[in-house]
Amino acid sequence: MAAHRWALRLLAMSLATSVAADCPAVCECRWKGGKQTVECADEGLLTIPGHMDASTQVLDVSGNNIQIVPVQKFQRMGLTNLQRVYMARCKIEEVDDHALLGLTNLVELDLSDNFLTAVPGRTFSDTPSLMRLSLSGNPIRRLSRASFASLKELTTLELSRCELDTIEPGVFAALGRLEWLRLDGNRLTQLDAEGLSLDLHGVDLHDNPWQCDCHLRSLRRWLVLYRVPPAVAPQCAAPPRLAGRVIRDAAERQLACLPDVSPPSMELKVPEDHNVTLNCRVRAEPPANVTWSFNGQPLGDSGALFYRPYSISEYSEDGGRLRRSQLLVVNATDADQGVFRCSASNEAGVSDSNYTLRVLLPPGSSSSESAPPARASYVAAVGASLIFLVVLLVILGYPAEFGLPRGGTMGRSRSYHQQLGGAGDGIWRIPQPAAPPTPARLQRAVTRRRRGDPNTSGLPDGLPPPPPPPPPPACGPVNKFSDHVTAAHSSLHESPDEGYEESAADGTEV
Repeated sequence: MAAHRWALRLLAMSLATSVAADCPAVCECRWKGGKQTVECADEGLLTIPGHMDASTQVLDVSGNNIQIVPVQKFQRMGLTNLQRVYMARCKIEEVDDHALLGLTNLVELDLSDNFLTAVPGRTFSDTPSLMRLSLSGNPIRRLSRASFASLKELTTLELSRCELDTIEPGVFAALGRLEWLRLDGNRLTQLDAEGLSLDLHGVDLHDNPWQCDCHLRSLRRWLVLYRVPPAVAPQCAAPPRLAGRVIRDAAERQLACLPDVSPPSMELKVPEDHNVTLNCRVRAEPPANVTWSFNGQPLGDSGALFYRPYSISEYSEDGGRLRRSQLLVVNATDADQGVFRCSASNEAGVSDSNYTLRVLLPPGSSSSESAPPARASYVAAVGASLIFLVVLLVILGYPAEFGLPRGGTMGRSRSYHQQLGGAGDGIWRIPQPAAPPTPARLQRAVTRRRRGDPNTSGLPDGLPPPPPPPPPPACGPVNKFSDHVTAAHSSLHESPDEGYEESAADGTEV
């Protein structure tokens, strides 16, 4: 029994002597937590010291000035049994793609608070058993799908206090065993939660300037389904209408993106009477409401009066997130010159696209900028209606409404009212052209001349003039209407110069 105890003492003394003999002078080598540990922290080292025991399992060289981890560094030192390596605050700027070659048993690696600008993804291909990785405090700005593709066993990933602003979709899809994820204190405005497990034990997303728009919808859905609420709930930093709102509590429709309208603006020149189609493409999440306006006046507004008809059609794709709106201008005229605007609006705001239309008129024609936007057919219809109204009023006996004296004369005009007895009967008549004289008509005229009838129009020259008619009584009774009609009928086919007299009332010639 005594011999057995003596043997154990000798073995312990030999192990202690062996450890002390294989420990660098600036390091402390000891058993710690059941593992052989070498601690060389904060010693101002420029490289990892050599002469370590090959059975070393834990190496801590934090707080030194190592800067570069060269290729096969640990394999060349014979430290292939390492399970945990701590190299925090070592001002490391570069890690060779095969610096960790041979460390197949490595389960924990701490590279926090260094100067790495990118994740050394290729380096991790030599550490398939890695379970805990800390890259916090490095100026890393981007994570790609290849960053952690080989770390199938990773359970803890720490990326706090980096400068991350971009994380590609699907970065975490390969991390099927991930339990802890720390992304707090970065510059993230959006994050696609594709591939992010709902079985995480903890996640830190606070202290990021989250932009609560349509790009954050997948993260918001993940937070709603996530069963373990974060210790510090992430909040919206923008837009102002949602600033300070907990992402999980925001309604999904409020997470909207400003509609993308294309083309942003353009100018079109078309010949007169040609058709032109304006195409407006809108992509928005959530779907946007698309409207058109012309020179600031909404098209399709029931309260607005438009003389030009415009045809508007719309097509939707991708659940309404993509919309194509078309406005057709038929037979373009100068009235269509101006700015057509396609406007798309949703909860995020309004986006516009302007189309400036120029109509090329034929040579010699010009457009009036002061003229109202009216079609030629509309103007023609209004003019025809006015002419018809004037003619109707004339027929009904209302010439005085247009400045024409009823029963009077104007300039050198001749009046039928004076032919019918000098008294106006209130009826406006239009003189008829005289028919050419016939032999029978000449005979009747000669007979009337012999009888002293003044109506002797159509006689040939040289016949004696008829005696003048007796003067009318000064205050005699007005001729009867039947006498007027008889007189008018008798001279209906006479020369138009007969029965008229020059007017002395107005001397203006028309």
